[in-house]
Amino acid sequence: IDTLIKDPLEKDRLLHAIDTVPCVRKKADWAMRWIGKGSFAERALAFLPGGEYALKMAERDVVAVVGDSVFAHGGVLPEHVSYGIARLNAETRRWMRNGPATAPEIVASERGPVWIRDFSVDPVSDENCAILARSLDALGVRRMVVGHTPQKQGVTSACGDRVYRIDVGLA
Repeated sequence: IDTLIKDPLEKDRLLHAIDTVPCVRKKADWAMRWIGKGSFAERALAFLPGGEYALKMAERDVVAVVGDSVFAHGGVLPEHVSYGIARLNAETRRWMRNGPATAPEIVASERGPVWIRDFSVDPVSDENCAILARSLDALGVRRMVVGHTPQKQGVTSACGDRVYRIDVGLA
């Protein structure tokens, strides 16, 4: 936070987000229900399709375009864009709500938007920067924001600031 936020009031607000940001409070309240609740197996069941946490996650997109940015846990490849972001999100949502027995292959594969690390490793190769550029161009956005791979030095960017890696290992 020190690197990104210079305003002391905003920094204090974010450091106390559990008390000052309603959506953070809501997630914290939900998480607190699971801490120490039941066995590991009972908690794991919440993540299975149709489970309480899976249903909560099904309310969100796997890939989201907001303004001139695309957000994904791992990353978005041109084949994901060709498959259709809306289709990918809808199929995943249906599966998490207890639809088909298996996750959509486009999401579950090692090259899926949840698992890929091509844009998170350092350094990102020129080839992967070119793939990133094709994905961004196909989506009509300027940048991609990814997590999935903790960045020990804090939030980082690559490929001429076209990808931001924001996983800093807080969760």
